[in-house]
Amino acid sequence: MEIITFNQYNFTFPNEMKPTLNNVSLKIHQGDFVVICGPSGSGKSTLLKQIKTQVAPYGHRSGELLYKGAPIADIDLEMSVSDIGFVFQDPENQIVMEDVLHELVFGLENLGLATYEMKRRVAELIQFFGLQDILEMKTSNISGGQKQILNIASVLLMQPQILLLDEPTSQLDPVTSKELIQLLRRLNEEFGMTIVVVEHRLDEFIPVADQFIMIDKGTVLWDDTPREVIKKCWEQSETYLTSLLPTIPQVYLNYVPTVDQKEIPLSVKEAREAFLSFSAPSRKNLQDIDDKKKPPSHLPILSCKNVSFRYEKGDDEIFNDLSISINQNDFLCIVGQNGTGKSTLIKLLVGILKPTSGKVYYKNNPIGSLKKSEAQKSIGYLSQSPKAYFLHDSVKEELQYTANSVGKSMKTPEIKELVTLFGLENLFDRHPHDLSGGEIQKVALACLLFTDPSVLLIDEPTKGLDPHAKTELGKWLSVLHHKGKTIIMVTHDLEFAAANAHTCALLFEKTFAAVERTRQFFKGNFYYTTVLGRLTRNLKEWPEVITLEEVYRTWDHPYYY
Repeated sequence: MEIITFNQYNFTFPNEMKPTLNNVSLKIHQGDFVVICGPSGSGKSTLLKQIKTQVAPYGHRSGELLYKGAPIADIDLEMSVSDIGFVFQDPENQIVMEDVLHELVFGLENLGLATYEMKRRVAELIQFFGLQDILEMKTSNISGGQKQILNIASVLLMQPQILLLDEPTSQLDPVTSKELIQLLRRLNEEFGMTIVVVEHRLDEFIPVADQFIMIDKGTVLWDDTPREVIKKCWEQSETYLTSLLPTIPQVYLNYVPTVDQKEIPLSVKEAREAFLSFSAPSRKNLQDIDDKKKPPSHLPILSCKNVSFRYEKGDDEIFNDLSISINQNDFLCIVGQNGTGKSTLIKLLVGILKPTSGKVYYKNNPIGSLKKSEAQKSIGYLSQSPKAYFLHDSVKEELQYTANSVGKSMKTPEIKELVTLFGLENLFDRHPHDLSGGEIQKVALACLLFTDPSVLLIDEPTKGLDPHAKTELGKWLSVLHHKGKTIIMVTHDLEFAAANAHTCALLFEKTFAAVERTRQFFKGNFYYTTVLGRLTRNLKEWPEVITLEEVYRTWDHPYYY
């Protein structure tokens, strides 16, 4: 049975000439697990929001959109609220209550459920998601990943028939991300819940998907099983679309492009079985890849000395006697489980939060002693919720305001270069809140770079970015790094960290469990490693690699040269 039907459907934002969704026709069957992907700004999130009328953006619509055969606009409000669950890309957009428990029951109270029924549902979900430790906490004091888990749990309490998720793993650590995907798989297989996911990070989702939809510029390019879409995309597309494909099929098709593509592996298990039957490429020294990453100096630029921190009196400590020294021109990526304090650490380093005890230093001076003007020029900070930065009604106005605030204009060469680099010209007339997650990240990053700070502190910069945009971001950060910028980044995107960082650090139990050069860090990890790290670990005679660049380098692939 078709649960969702788009029939020649179009959507155009106000004051826009081109439609964001153009003649979309597709069917989603009840009980299917559907994955939608496409470049940043291609209309994925806009498509998903059309199904949930309460969050659908304002604009001009034409064509048909049906829910169980009836126009979705005619569905009873209570049915729409209970039957169709929606999880936003940005968890801040969904949370309405001050504490975790009241956030969980908010939707149930609005449905008028009996107290006994609410208690039963909440007790079950709290244990399943392991939310006991944060149940009494304020929602403002939990991490971005914990907020995302809270949002998903709140939606599942409504027991929807169809669950819509917009990049649900973008703020989750690798272990929690895998647990979420297995949960969604169980809901799909054991309860017949229809799952529709918009996602850029496909490596874990594609193996469980029944239907794979790829869209570009508001148009559905392919809609079929994962293997069929991968095959068609590989045969017919340019690099900017094939780069969207999961890592394992990309590696397989680069190595054996003439093999029967019905056998394209989708998981690490399938790929290991396939590659064991092939002759291994020659081993080559990968040291030159590490050497391309400019090493840091031996002069500290930011440091924590014996830092402890808790949000409120009586709360558990986030850090206890934490010490770390970050040298000038380092490119450090901090990874770790949700709730370990990664974002909190960034805020301590920039001076937004003050330690309970201990000191934070910038070039051996207490961070609190810096004048505001000096701090703004020295340290640039971008949070994981960049939408909160925007104050104006259009992207152009936002960019102009930021440029003017640092004594520059839109005609200044370095400003023009950044605008072109991030491809922002086409977004000038858009309201910042109407942008996709990836577009929001690009505008916010450009505004941050307008100030030309010595140190960049960036929290989850790849959230919402497609692989092509992430590659471009990595190239620009590499340029900044080689120009002498110190970059400190919190991320759950292990592939991005492996490809770009000089140093990686694992935050665990209120301190750092490991701080190592990037290749050594990922080769030593079992869970906190890349897809290719898991694929090539102890794989017969195959050299162990962690990034696609290492694959191309090791296998003499022409792409590398």
